[in-house]
Amino acid sequence: MPYAMPELEVHFLYFNNLEHYFSEIKSLSNFIESDACLGGLAITFGASRKGLQKITHDDYLIAVQQLLQAIEIEIKSKRK
Repeated sequence: MPYAMPELEVHFLYFNNLEHYFSEIKSLSNFIESDACLGGLAITFGASRKGLQKITHDDYLIAVQQLLQAIEIEIKSKRK
C-alpha cells in the first residue's frame, strides 16, 4: 500500500525563505552543513539486522519527508 505523506511546503526550504529565519546563513550549502542548522542531523533506522536489510527506497523517502516536515515545524515555531 502506498504511503500518503501530508503535502510539504517545499518552497519553505528555498534559500530566499530560509534567509528570513536565518539571516546569518550565506548559502543553502551553509544551511545544510552548519551545525547551527542541519549539519548535525541524521536519520537512524532501528530494527534487527534482517529488518534493516528489508528497508526499501520508499522507507528512505518517508524518513526524509518526515524529517523535513519536522524541521519546517520546528523552524516555524522557534523563529517567528
